[in-house]
Amino acid sequence: MDVAALVGELQTDGYAVRPGVLGRSEVAALRSVLDPILAVTPTGRNPFEGYRTKRIYSPLAKTRVLDELVLSPWLEELARALIGPHTLSSLIGVQIGPGEVAQEIHYDAAAYPLPRSHRQ
Repeated sequence: MDVAALVGELQTDGYAVRPGVLGRSEVAALRSVLDPILAVTPTGRNPFEGYRTKRIYSPLAKTRVLDELVLSPWLEELARALIGPHTLSSLIGVQIGPGEVAQEIHYDAAAYPLPRSHRQ
């Protein structure tokens, strides 16, 4: 993974897409574990959360299937390049349902005591 290119795209465009990070068998393995969790997860309670959207809070506490992905060396390198020394403190799985309305523009960074040097 070319982390420098990812950082450049994130700084220029605000997003970066890398097809093929997970192969079909890896996606199937993730789905086989996450689908049953999603099946018992309630949908959102308001327009912001999304009435057709489900969120798996703290998935690392519910399954080990994500470990290899979140511990990928390139992901660690990317985080270090973007925010410096860090600790993975929050992970959420989101399944946006069909016909869901768009969330209002917001930034999640408000929850973290980081300098706001990034574009908003």
